[in-house]
Amino acid sequence: MTLIPKNDRVPVQKLGDPLLVGETYPNAGSQYKVLKVEGYYGDAWVQNIKSGWTCKAHRPALYLMPDGQIELQWAYSTDGHFE
Repeated sequence: MTLIPKNDRVPVQKLGDPLLVGETYPNAGSQYKVLKVEGYYGDAWVQNIKSGWTCKAHRPALYLMPDGQIELQWAYSTDGHFE
């Protein structure tokens, strides 16, 4: 029997909850504040609260992680800059 190592970075489940403007969510060890959402489930402008890096996150969604934490993830980003 081969054991597959547990990967705590692989989401358990995609959640259907919309992003909340003004809310801060974890992403890969950083915290991102949602500045603007374009449409109910649209792209979002997010800002890394520590560095000030701001970008447009395409296809963002909230995911339940193996440790029970909810994390914001997105497919790719554009228009990144420091505020």
